[in-house]
Amino acid sequence: MSESSKPRRLGDFELVKELGSGGMGTVWEAVQTSLGRRVALKLLAPHISMSPTALQRFQREAEMASKVMHPNSVEIYDFQQLSDGRAFIVMELVKGAELTDIIEADYPFEPERIIRILSQVCGVLDVGHRLKVIHRDLKPDNIMVDASAQGKDFVKVLDFGLAKSSEQAPGATQLTMAGTAI
Repeated sequence: MSESSKPRRLGDFELVKELGSGGMGTVWEAVQTSLGRRVALKLLAPHISMSPTALQRFQREAEMASKVMHPNSVEIYDFQQLSDGRAFIVMELVKGAELTDIIEADYPFEPERIIRILSQVCGVLDVGHRLKVIHRDLKPDNIMVDASAQGKDFVKVLDFGLAKSSEQAPGATQLTMAGTAI
């Protein structure tokens, strides 16, 4: 086996395929080897892991997203930080296509389809708002749509990376500030 074809591991997780990357890190399809479960693993970029504030923000993303329990919200399984400083969030692996791609392929939509998709998105946001969690990055790229056992156009809302609690504990550190791009 060549060096490049050796499986990459993070603790109990074998990284299978890169699904996407951005300024904060990379999302991988992975297998949790102890359970044989396929998951999505969001790995914080090494240079960002060095910042205590960025690390706190990343952990807060996992905490807030894990509170939003709804069939159309991605389930968060775990947050880990390894001894070498790397941090990652383990979550449900979502199948389907980004709403952006569906809009490009199927536009214009019939009103019933728009209502079917957006009512599921609104359901997730409603649960979040009741918990005082505001998504702050809702866009078609963060909405996955799939035909599943639940029916046509089953939605999953992704990426609470910029989520913010509308309730701040007394003395808590503010991790975002006006005029700062994240």
